[in-house]
Formats: sequence, structure tokens, C-alpha cells
Amino acid sequence: MAGVINTICNVIIITFTVAMVLHGIYYVATAMQSFRKIPKIPKREPQLRMAIIIPSRNEERVVGNLVDSLKRQNYPKELYDIIVVPNNCTDNTKGVALEHGAKVMDCTVPVKSKGEVLKFVFEKMLTDEPIHYDAFCVFDSDNVVDPEFLQAMNDAFLNGARITQAYRDTKNPSDTWVSSCHSIYYYTINGFFNRARMAMKWSGALNGTGFGIRRDYLEKYGFDTYTLTEDLEYTAQAACVPGELVTWVPDAITYDEHPLTLKESWKQRSRWTTGTIQCFFRYFGKLFTVGIKGGSASIDMLVLFSAPIMQILGLLPFIAIIVNAIVSKPSAEWWTTVAITGVVTMVLFYLFTVIFTWFVVKTEKKDPKLFLKGIFSFSLFLATWMPIAVLAIIKPNFEWKPMYHTRNITLDDIMGTSNANKQDDTEEHEGLKEPVQL
Repeated sequence: MAGVINTICNVIIITFTVAMVLHGIYYVATAMQSFRKIPKIPKREPQLRMAIIIPSRNEERVVGNLVDSLKRQNYPKELYDIIVVPNNCTDNTKGVALEHGAKVMDCTVPVKSKGEVLKFVFEKMLTDEPIHYDAFCVFDSDNVVDPEFLQAMNDAFLNGARITQAYRDTKNPSDTWVSSCHSIYYYTINGFFNRARMAMKWSGALNGTGFGIRRDYLEKYGFDTYTLTEDLEYTAQAACVPGELVTWVPDAITYDEHPLTLKESWKQRSRWTTGTIQCFFRYFGKLFTVGIKGGSASIDMLVLFSAPIMQILGLLPFIAIIVNAIVSKPSAEWWTTVAITGVVTMVLFYLFTVIFTWFVVKTEKKDPKLFLKGIFSFSLFLATWMPIAVLAIIKPNFEWKPMYHTRNITLDDIMGTSNANKQDDTEEHEGLKEPVQL
């Protein structure tokens, strides 16, 4: 019996170790493409009329700063509208949005997630609204936006893009170790995922905020998502359509607020992980079918969606080693060797994450001093993802829970502009201050 158990354990160790290594090699190989020169999106004259959509649930503390930053776009004011969509609000989100000069679209149907809000908005704007918009850009309420954002999106759309993803930067990189780790995580996504895929002419991935969609794409395919991660799901839907790509637009920059506590981070990453697993099982068949016909974006999405499952499967070799040891009853010296090996492995892993995160920050041309909390704690951040993945499999929570944002950080705080410039800008956009409700 012991021999049978040992054989099974050895098969598990070899099989899943090889699978993890291949998974890692895939991401290392694709990440290395980020060092290639990426194609520059040619500049174009401002032409497209755009609607900026801001789904908001109890965001009175931060939505005003987002609206203010959007009013400062270096883009013709007659070519864009800022539309806040309050939903399930119990605070003064609507009043703050109107006060800062945004239009407001009341959500008149029951919604439980951001994806359902966007579905309502797009269906209404494509059928009922008198204004014809050429494209739509979506933001979370806690963002502030670089002044060149809409111009960069205009350039991308006029050069053929139909779905776009902005560069996701951070508002609060040094608040806590958690916010610092989240900031570094998104720099990794920017550089080693989206930039790499742009270099390879593959499809990038939507990541929640700062993305855009052309009207003709919405008219043809709609916006209908079912999982907790509407961004990844919409990316998967696009990957199932041969020839449709998500274009990464590095010159379109949005600054995002990241969680301050491990509890909030855990809640957010639990939603991401559950939604990713939902996408894997919901779209596996379609993505695989398109992939075997030559769709690189489809295979890439399958590998991305498999990440939480691979995290869990990565535990099996360690469990098999322990079971093997118990059955074989090795000597004390063997256990000592295993313990020393484990400690050395953890130390090497920690040192690797420190070097890697420092490298990511430098590659993105940021000041490492602002990210020291994250650089020295990123290994813990990654380690906490393992139990999140396990719980997402054995006890998934399909309830969408909003993240509440409190960091009242303005565009001036981030960009270091003077109060005088801020006053000049306010005067320039005086015409946008009249409250409007759709």
C-alpha cells in the first residue's frame, strides 16, 4: 500500500511541478517582450465626441475630484460630456456630481454590479439619448485623470482601435504597505502584460477603469456581462471574436486609489479571483475553439483565467511531498534537510520579490522611495493570494461588494501644479459648471 501511495504522490509531484514551471515560463517569455519597442500611436486631430461614464455608489468623497480633473482635459470641451451614474446610493453622490459640473444619469433599473450599471447606460445611450457619441470612456469614481487622456484615446480610436485600456497609475503609493503593493501590482500589469502584448501585436486586457469602447463595437456586440469581473469578461468576449483586440494606450493615464488595509485588499482580490474563475469556466469552450483556429488572444486569455487554478494546483506537489514523507517515515536528518530547504527557498523568494518589485518601479520610471513599503512586503502580498484562491474555489462569494474610497487627492496633488494654475483652469471651464441631469 505504501508503494502505491508513493507512486501516486510522485506522479502528482512531477505532473503539477511541470505544469507550474510551464505556466511560469509562458509568463516570463511574454513579459520579456515588454522590452521591445512598442508601436507609437500616431497623433490625430480631435474629432470624436465622447461620453465619459462614471458609475458611482456612495462616492461623495471622491467623485468631485474626478469630475474636476476631467474638466481640465486638453480636448475640445464641446466634444465630450461627463456623466455620473449614481446607483444604490445612500449619500450625496448625485449632489456632489452636479455641484462640480457633471451631468447625471439616474439608474432606473435594479442593479447589483458595475457590469449591470454599464449595460443599462450603454443600452440607454445607444437608443434613447439625443446626443450621438462616437465613443465611451469608463472610470471609477476614485480616479483622477491626466489632462491628455481623451486626446490619447481619440488618437487610438482614429487609428483603428475599438476597445482601449489606459495606463493605470496610482494616487496613493505610499499610504500603507497594502496600497503600495497594489500600486506595484498594476505597474506590473501595465509593463509586463499590456505593454508586452502591444509589442507582440496581441490583445491587452481591460482592468476595471480607464477603458474605452467605440460606438460601432457596442452597436454590434453590446455590453452584457455576468461575472464579478466585468472587465476581464468583456476582454474574453472580445477575444472570442477573431480580429478584435484590446489596444493598450500608454499615453492615456488614470490615477487610481488603492486599498489601505489588508481587509479591504482581501475583499477586492477575492472578487477578482472569483470572477476570474467564473470567466475560466464560462468561456473555456469558446476561447479554446477560437484559439485552435489561430486566435492568440484567446489562448492568452485562457492562460490568464487559469492563474487562480494554477495557484491551487501548485499546492498539490507540497501536499504530496508531505504525504510521501509520512508514509515513508524518513529519518530526522531528512526532515532537517527539508526544513532547511524550505527556509532557504522562502529567503530566496523574498529576495527575488524585493529585486523584482524594485525593477518594476524603476522600469515604470517611478521613484522607488515612494514604494519602499510595497517593495519590502510584496512577497507577503503574493502569499496572501494563495488562501484567497483556495477560498474562491471551495467557498466562492458571488455578492458584489463596493469599495469605499476616502483619499481626497486631487490632480494638483499628484501633478504638483500650482494653485494659480488651478484657478486659471477653473475660469477656463466656467461654462461646464451649470448642473445638468439627463
